[in-house]
Amino acid sequence: MGLLRQFLGNPRQIGSIAASSRHLAARAVSSVDLRGVTQIVELGAGTGPITREIVRAADPQARIVAVELNSALAEQLRRVPELSRVEVINRSAAELLEIAKELGLNSVGAVVCSLPWTLMSSEDQHRTLDAVCELLKKGGSFVTLVTTPTVWLPSGRRVAALLRSKFEVVERSRPILRAVPPMVLYRCQV
Repeated sequence: MGLLRQFLGNPRQIGSIAASSRHLAARAVSSVDLRGVTQIVELGAGTGPITREIVRAADPQARIVAVELNSALAEQLRRVPELSRVEVINRSAAELLEIAKELGLNSVGAVVCSLPWTLMSSEDQHRTLDAVCELLKKGGSFVTLVTTPTVWLPSGRRVAALLRSKFEVVERSRPILRAVPPMVLYRCQV
């Protein structure tokens, strides 16, 4: 089932009409040095373009967990042969601490995220980012994408302020125009 159909059925859950472009996925993953990282989490895996890039870039023995709320998309990810080493979890990213406890995840080296931050409740935003901060090992990286138009709106400014309140380092990229819609990338560290 395509992302557009899923978006039309539940735009607040999906948050995008199109999957991340290969360029955007590669840019997001290359912004994190995955060499030597043994545990990687992806939040909002969708149809898997970023997941594929993580698999390509990660060490062969690294553990990769992809969290996707939409059950149809999670099932679709599970059926992709090149993603067979990825543990796909069909739950909300706001449940990340519970998921990590159940899976025995700790000291995660990288979290790559494409959640629709500006569509999430404030409670879910805080819960998700608190969990990310708790799970990331010192020096670990959190990378997230935000649509360029929303960066300058009040909802986007609130997301940026929230990131700055949770992480020691927050860097924002220039707009990435080879994406629909154009995106900015935030790279954060604890």
